[in-house]
Amino acid sequence: MSLVPALLRTSSPPTGDQAHYLMDTISLATDGDLDVANNYARHDEDWFYARAFRPRGYTGQSAPYPLPPDPIASPARPSTEAYSYHPPGLGLLLVPAWIVGSWWQLAWPATVVCMCFVGALLALNVFLLAFEATSDFRIGWTVWAAMAFSAPLMCYSILIFSEVPSSLLILYAFRRLRAGWEKNRAWQLVLVGACIALVPWLSWRCGAIATGLALYGAARWWSCRRSEGSIRRSPALLAVPLALSAAAISLYGRFLSGTWLPEIRRRAGEADVFNWPWHGGRDFRLFVEGALALLFDQQWGLLVHSPVYVLGFVGLLAMLRRGDSAEREQMCWLGLLALPYLVLIAAFKHWGGLWCPPGRYLVPLVPLLALPLAHSLRVLGAVRTYRVVFLLFATLGFTYMALVSLDLHLLWPASRGFFWGWLSSHLPGQFDPRDMLPAFAWPDDRHPIKVGWLLAGTSALVLGFDCWLMRKGPRRFWRSGLVWTTALAALGACWFLVSGELLGSPRLVFLRRWELTPPPLQPEGMTFFDAKLFVADYRGGAVWLLDLETGAWGKLLPHSEERALDFFHPGEVKANRGGLLFVLNNGPGSSALFVMRRDGEVVRQIALAGHTGIATGLAFGGAGLYVADMRGGRIREYRARGGEPIRSWPDSGLNNVAGLALSGDGTLFAAESSAGRVLQYDVQGRLLRGFEVGCNPRRLAIDGDWLDGSCEDRLFSIDVRRGSLKRFKLSGAQVNRPESLVHGPDHTLYVLDSGAVTAFRVER
Repeated sequence: MSLVPALLRTSSPPTGDQAHYLMDTISLATDGDLDVANNYARHDEDWFYARAFRPRGYTGQSAPYPLPPDPIASPARPSTEAYSYHPPGLGLLLVPAWIVGSWWQLAWPATVVCMCFVGALLALNVFLLAFEATSDFRIGWTVWAAMAFSAPLMCYSILIFSEVPSSLLILYAFRRLRAGWEKNRAWQLVLVGACIALVPWLSWRCGAIATGLALYGAARWWSCRRSEGSIRRSPALLAVPLALSAAAISLYGRFLSGTWLPEIRRRAGEADVFNWPWHGGRDFRLFVEGALALLFDQQWGLLVHSPVYVLGFVGLLAMLRRGDSAEREQMCWLGLLALPYLVLIAAFKHWGGLWCPPGRYLVPLVPLLALPLAHSLRVLGAVRTYRVVFLLFATLGFTYMALVSLDLHLLWPASRGFFWGWLSSHLPGQFDPRDMLPAFAWPDDRHPIKVGWLLAGTSALVLGFDCWLMRKGPRRFWRSGLVWTTALAALGACWFLVSGELLGSPRLVFLRRWELTPPPLQPEGMTFFDAKLFVADYRGGAVWLLDLETGAWGKLLPHSEERALDFFHPGEVKANRGGLLFVLNNGPGSSALFVMRRDGEVVRQIALAGHTGIATGLAFGGAGLYVADMRGGRIREYRARGGEPIRSWPDSGLNNVAGLALSGDGTLFAAESSAGRVLQYDVQGRLLRGFEVGCNPRRLAIDGDWLDGSCEDRLFSIDVRRGSLKRFKLSGAQVNRPESLVHGPDHTLYVLDSGAVTAFRVER
């Protein structure tokens, strides 16, 4: 609660998914429905953008306005309706707070206070779980303090995300079921059933945990029945709320999509956003990378910001080695609850959550670690070394939250390792913590070393305390040695999987950076000619010019000899050897493509029949033009004079085809963005091969035998001759969200990234 004033001062308006949850709340509170189309149309975000309380010293948080809708694909509903991509549970939970707060024009702050109360209840249940596991108040309060005042629980208790309410329901249900079936009164079992039933309504992905809790409840009932013969509490107390929720989810799915389960997709035809490990190959590597990143990433990793949770692994070993059969059973159930969910979020391509504080997707599981942490203190609390390590790690977590509370801008990933970059500017000397912490989305030269030392250090710490547990308990050194050897070999394999691709990767060495003011609204294609960069701005309806020698930045104004002309939605700009610019303008008729001089004079306008007007890829070679028709899902080939396409391919269509690049031998490369791959075609439009790049490729650039590309969070390079895919290593600078790229002379690569252009020297 003490952080609410700082939140209103530095993190207002609410950004990321918070805004969309609040739009659900507004729709329910004002319209009594979940159709948010009218709420976005009338700009109801003004309730927390323009009308939010502004305390003294307000600095604010950047946020998109008007708020872009984030609807789910709902083919069973009319096109005039829109329903949130997020489940409606959190929006419904916040309705009372919103209504009461609106009486004093404090609607959004009131929802924040509501979240604080939910966070306080979660912290109380953390204490109760630790105390019930050990019957020791000191251990209960110690675990409570270590978890409640560190990330991620404290971060998310003041933000409008579904993780903390989901976590409260999960923890309460687990705590009551752990106590035993007959130890619960009838109303408590009904409440447990309601908690499990409501979890999917707050977070679809937490349905995996809810399923595990339902199985745990069935097992506890069965165990009680076997041991006592008869039971007083009917299983219907638990089963009825679950059945009602399952029926409601089915009806909701039928309402939205015409199927008996909601189809959780933002748009029809959306590509799979999961790297399932059983697919093998690159998917397996990216899955392992996601699993390690959840713990060790400098921006979103749990252990990096709250290292006390490392000792949760020690607690699990304490339960295994020094606990009784009931404690070992609880450990197995923890694994059953956690593993399916962990597989799900490690496989998710956006494992970090994109725009959020650290550890977001681990919040539903983190409070359950109160159980192993409490057991670790019960078994090892008398060991001075363990007490010192516990205190040190907890203090590091407290310190992170104390520093962040000074300026809550530091919670958000404004740039790579934003908090750590701020911290390095306030530390003496030249020490930068980012030199020690891996950035999995933006790996640099030292990424393998950073991942290696964190894996080795964590393993050594846990192994050291495990040796103490073995010394005091049953001595089965040969069995433990075999298990640890296998575990360390598996960790070594994981390190090689996430680092091996980088060991032989090309390197980008920072040369220079140009800040662009104002930045383009939606940059797409970019080209280099005569020490100048030309940038197509689709949403801004402009072509920008950056003079690399003087740093001058401004718009290119199109005109003919007779009059001024207008850009519509430029999706690509390319320069030929004669210095003429070809701008894929996406306008009607002859405004589809402009051929212009570098001063903006349009010398020819070309009509491109057959394309849909949303095209962001252009390539030309010989006497032909190739256009990537994004909405039409085709690559269309035209003669130099335009007109009707000579041919279009493929017949089956492409999923959001974006950038194009033509190699010297005439083969054409296309970025199929929503399918996460780059396709190679011959001059006749026949598919030669595809490259799965593990992200959503947008722009492509050819450099000899290498094809370089940009995704939403990384740069990649394909050795076309060998067919191998590499991720660039970065040296001297970073890129956060590469939007476009182009090659200049002397192996220079220019990258447009978050309102700036950075020049790198490519070393292959």
